[in-house]
Amino acid sequence: MVHGGAALTGEDDNADHRAFLHVLCHELGTPVASVQALARALARHRTALTPEQRAEALRLISDHAQHMAAMLDAVRVVADHLPRPAPPIGPTQLAEVVRGATDAAGIDDLRVSIAPAVRTVIVDVPAVRRILTNLLANARQHGADPIHLDADGRVDVLRIEITDHGAGMPAHVAATAFRRQTPVGYGPHGLGLWIVSQLVAMLGGSVHARTPLPVGTRIRVVLPLQR
Repeated sequence: MVHGGAALTGEDDNADHRAFLHVLCHELGTPVASVQALARALARHRTALTPEQRAEALRLISDHAQHMAAMLDAVRVVADHLPRPAPPIGPTQLAEVVRGATDAAGIDDLRVSIAPAVRTVIVDVPAVRRILTNLLANARQHGADPIHLDADGRVDVLRIEITDHGAGMPAHVAATAFRRQTPVGYGPHGLGLWIVSQLVAMLGGSVHARTPLPVGTRIRVVLPLQR
């Protein structure tokens, strides 16, 4: 089932939006303060720093900038999926949705298996593509090749599993991976996967993570299909 409470739409909209903003402020606070401190240090000691120290400072600034860019991307996801008139949707090739997510996640060699029953589906394509993009990017960054995407289901249900072959999440992280309060130190296993859970819940589905043996992490998404 989906962890992390109500989706971004529903009865608890205001409370959930406030909680999201608190998480966002917490996530941005540390890198902003660190970049400010690094900038002051570079300004004061620019001639005293060794080339190695300058290179390390620039690397930290770059890492913080990437982190803040990811947070802003999360805000865009939320904004794009706030309540709005539902767009007309029709049958689409699941392989095309997967291909778009694969390109956006920067994966060159994704091993894809799509069962005949779900090759053509009726889904919210932008939302599903975003879900898959986030999960594939997470697998690429924190897992290891090969990365597999397996899709199957029946006339009214779509199941997608994404499996990597990295070290895998610790069991206690996998159990809480989609909660807002997951420790920030786990990076995309915090806010990033929470955003995935919100989009999945918005579509009436479920998502969970587990660490299969011997290595790797497997994320399963189950979504209802429209006729």
